[in-house]
Amino acid sequence: MKNIKIKVTLFSVSLLLSLVCAEVGLRLLGYKMLNDREAQFFDDKEKHELDKNVNEYREDIRIENKEGDDYMADLPLIEKEHDVFRGEVFEMSTKKKGHKFQYRVVALGDSVTNGGNVPLRMSYPYQLFNLQKKKGGVIKFDVYNEGICEHNTYTTYNLLKDNIHSFKPDILLVLSGEADRFNPVGRKPPEEEKGNFLSELAYKFNSVLHELRLYKIYRGIKLNSRLSPSERDVIYLGTNNLKRSIINYDWMQKAYAQVRKKNWDEANKYLKELKPDLRKELFFTGKEKDIDRKMFDIVEYNVLLIGDNYMAHGNYEDAVKHFSDVIVKFPFFFPLANEDNGIMYYLNWAISFQSTYSADYVLEKFEEIKRRFPEYAKTENFEMNYEIYRDYEKSMKHIQDTRIENLRNIVKYANKRNIKVVFLNYPADFINANKALEQVAKEYSLPFVDNNTVFKKLVERDGRLKWFEDDEHPTPAGYKVMADNVFKVLSTMDL
Repeated sequence: MKNIKIKVTLFSVSLLLSLVCAEVGLRLLGYKMLNDREAQFFDDKEKHELDKNVNEYREDIRIENKEGDDYMADLPLIEKEHDVFRGEVFEMSTKKKGHKFQYRVVALGDSVTNGGNVPLRMSYPYQLFNLQKKKGGVIKFDVYNEGICEHNTYTTYNLLKDNIHSFKPDILLVLSGEADRFNPVGRKPPEEEKGNFLSELAYKFNSVLHELRLYKIYRGIKLNSRLSPSERDVIYLGTNNLKRSIINYDWMQKAYAQVRKKNWDEANKYLKELKPDLRKELFFTGKEKDIDRKMFDIVEYNVLLIGDNYMAHGNYEDAVKHFSDVIVKFPFFFPLANEDNGIMYYLNWAISFQSTYSADYVLEKFEEIKRRFPEYAKTENFEMNYEIYRDYEKSMKHIQDTRIENLRNIVKYANKRNIKVVFLNYPADFINANKALEQVAKEYSLPFVDNNTVFKKLVERDGRLKWFEDDEHPTPAGYKVMADNVFKVLSTMDL
């Protein structure tokens, strides 16, 4: 019996050490690959001429700038000795050659920091770097754009913790919080469960687990194993033609209704109406192991394209109706999208910018799914989003509390490492996110960049289109204003 205990103990310890070594090895390998990639990116960029997109923006802005508005003038060109890499998943800046900066500034946040709606050199962090030359004097700040689209305060906080050794910041610029409404990743249990020790422990364990490289590899293998070899190579087929996408969407939902009844011939009759490249991928034989997965990738493309078109034109009412109908017609989005449910992200966004459809309207759609498709209603993704709409006001309060807690965690984490923190608010009127940013900044006596007040005055003077491309993202000139605002605060800090 004693020998068995020893063997079990040795096996357990060996297994644990092996997993730890594998995790560390994967992180080191990932770090090396990112460094190699950014070095190659830097070398390639130095071989090219100035970015034509930048020059086109400069010319457009010169034409607009008839009155010589200082905010519209002198947008940046590429600086050969400094460049940044802005990736889809992870941000790493290239290394500055031949110059030692006094301070390393890292900008954290979502798409407003990333500047995903404009060329890279129009983002506010890049314009902030170039602004130093125009102001004259010593260039003190090396600025790194680590903003990632759709990141909420929880994922921003974890990005900082996971990469503190590669970021090595002296100063953090933090603009995060608006995506908390749309992105539920990392959201804690509702308030009534906070006293439950097991619930809290499970939440913390789940959060740690999802950050492990080993878990991410396991999840990738698991998701990929559902696909046939041909499906693994599927590219998002479809069309940029909105009308064609709507037609595809209509035929696909008719086909899917027949698929659920196992009427294969009827389903394929509808699929014959699709564009040829879509038709080739979707025909059913009745022998498919995972019918939902077969539909998922291509249906999602058309669904998002249609909804995004509504939102781009400010038609949020139709976007809400469109996405609400989609989750009932294609409920497989809940288990297959996992926490990265793009449909729900855009639905949660669109409902905030219109008044025609209430949260109760969306709740009715969830109730319909529970009645008609109980198997999908049992998924974690469904339950997480269902809770938001079951008591919308309470959910919004809970989101605000979580948002503030995560922002405090960012500050406390930075303070322990003697990293200075600057908070920015959003140029757009995101009331709750801006309140949270200002509240935490006051609590910790942080330098605060009040973009919102500045933009209100500019919009009142010039109109909205000059400074905003949509309800959230500034124009290139708007990002220039943000860079100016940040530079003024940095210049007054006791460093």
